[in-house]
Amino acid sequence: MRRGPICLLALAALSGCSFEMPSFLGREGSQTGTYTLGDDAPEGAYDPVAVPVSSAVAERALHGVILRAESITPTQGYYAAVLDVGEAGPEPDASGTLTVRFTALSPTTPQATGAPQTRRLTAALFVQNVTLRDVRAFRVVGSPNSVTVPLPR
Repeated sequence: MRRGPICLLALAALSGCSFEMPSFLGREGSQTGTYTLGDDAPEGAYDPVAVPVSSAVAERALHGVILRAESITPTQGYYAAVLDVGEAGPEPDASGTLTVRFTALSPTTPQATGAPQTRRLTAALFVQNVTLRDVRAFRVVGSPNSVTVPLPR
């Protein structure tokens, strides 16, 4: 019998959660969910750049292959490393080699060089068995070099 009024009180309290946050509490409460980058970033600062490939390995996984690549970047501060198959999609060339680009976002300000351990980036890509029908190897393309890895059995 006491559960009814308690449930009504809880529902009334929860219904107030859908209102916008008043601005006097330190938030604007527009609820758009969008954020803007600061005006101090230079033009093209958030475009991915190719990084050098130091090693790459392909490992069998359930229903596909995991391609993992590693890079030692020129300076510290590189982030958001990605293995990208490009706009053409995961289509191998005539020899059965699937080309993947290794990119990352570069720092917007000059950074220290530091030890190689502090400049290491790793990225991975899962390739499904359906895509692997015509693939015999992977070519990971970086800035000055590329590494070719055979498809694991």
